[in-house]
Amino acid sequence: MIEQIYIDKVGNKIPEKTFDSLLSNYNEKLEISSAKKKELLEQKEKVVMAIKKFDFESCKTAVRSFLKTKKPSRELIVNLVEKVEIDNDNNIKLYFKFPELTSYLR
Repeated sequence: MIEQIYIDKVGNKIPEKTFDSLLSNYNEKLEISSAKKKELLEQKEKVVMAIKKFDFESCKTAVRSFLKTKKPSRELIVNLVEKVEIDNDNNIKLYFKFPELTSYLR
């Protein structure tokens, strides 16, 4: 896009003032986009760091403790379990709100 505007300027198809205005707008949008990209990359880095800091061992211990508890509190169940399925053979399958926990327990 900017190349075509430059060609139009050089070929005297648009006045220099118009070119300068368009170039200024382009550069402004480029700066805004670059700043937004930098901000998003910083947010991504924070999320990656949070994931790395997540203590899967203590989560695993908490879930195993939950599974061993004969009468877990309703609050604990609501916070950990997404849904419960019981098949025709009365087998119980738990789906945790955090899929990582399900795969981590296996």
